[in-house]
Amino acid sequence: MRGSSRGLAWTLVALAVLTGRESVAAPAERVSLELQLGARAGLDDNDIRLVEETAVTLLATGGIDAEWQTCQPVTACPVERRVVVLVQVLPLWKMADRDVCGEVVRDFRTDLPIVLVYLSRNREVTLQLRSGSIGRWHPALATLEVGHVVGLTIAHEVGHALGLPHSANGVMKAKPTVDDVIALRQSRLAFSPPERARMLAALATDLGF
Repeated sequence: MRGSSRGLAWTLVALAVLTGRESVAAPAERVSLELQLGARAGLDDNDIRLVEETAVTLLATGGIDAEWQTCQPVTACPVERRVVVLVQVLPLWKMADRDVCGEVVRDFRTDLPIVLVYLSRNREVTLQLRSGSIGRWHPALATLEVGHVVGLTIAHEVGHALGLPHSANGVMKAKPTVDDVIALRQSRLAFSPPERARMLAALATDLGF
């Protein structure tokens, strides 16, 4: 997807875990994902709840059962799982491109993938959708909160971390439209069956980390 002042305000650490792996070629039908919440910056309790619920709902459509835990500071988060994805939500814009909501990079120390979420851009997208010509009358957009958009960004970037490219429809669409966000609010936005299979296969092979 295409995130207000400098500095890291809060961090989520996502631990993607393949449960019950056997030494067979076929991936599991579902896997577990533990999301560890670090510092929460300017996001209030309602924002956090919406982030958690949105990300969990979307990832479930990809065969991933996500659970959240509070972990403050993030350095206290235990890293005991076999497959790890780090997610950092930053209270700023991506300096090189202010249209970016999130991206995936790698930790130069551990070589683990890191999902970066730019909160400023996510807030701007939320306001644009709510104040647009459709947003002013459509309940799904008029009641849209930044937590919904951040949750979508996290699910989208976790998809990239698991090897998915952008798609023409669904969670992996590069720039969600008004219709996509309405589908999100109505629990109709999802990963496609091929995307689900690819994510599960990636987890079954340790993502090639």
